[in-house]
Amino acid sequence: MNAQTQIRKHISINYGLISGGIGVVFSLMLYFMDALYNQDSTTQWVTTTISVVIIVSGIVAFKKSNEGFISLGESIKLSLGISLVSALVTCVYMILLANVIEPDFYHNLFESGKAAALEQNPKMTSEQLDQMVEMQKKFSWVTYPAILIMSLLLGLVVGLVTGLFVKKSKPEY
Repeated sequence: MNAQTQIRKHISINYGLISGGIGVVFSLMLYFMDALYNQDSTTQWVTTTISVVIIVSGIVAFKKSNEGFISLGESIKLSLGISLVSALVTCVYMILLANVIEPDFYHNLFESGKAAALEQNPKMTSEQLDQMVEMQKKFSWVTYPAILIMSLLLGLVVGLVTGLFVKKSKPEY
């Protein structure tokens, strides 16, 4: 394994753990403020912005440690690595949240979804609401692959865009 690969791995793990850790702290903050179930778009924007800033910081850190050089491919690899580690931390946290910290997490989430659906469509019958919840229960396992996929997609986009701006090739002599 060459030095660049080791540095990239080190940065991916460290920045991924930082991103995942901040996400866990933010989620715990929402939990303790009784705001975990009523997440609005602001919450999503905050978590996405935190992820983007940390990914970009990781890419910049790699560039600095690599004598100011980075390729587009390295940028994408770094962002995907950071996103993967962060997503894995998030998945482990979600498993702990749903099974240890808040054992009624999914039940409360479904009830919150029912209330939101009824608010958006007051004509929904209780049977329709129950069917909606049953469908959500059947597909609740999708949460974990969705976290991984969405995180990797975000990483890909951030790595591509950032890489286009910060790439700098080593001069060939």
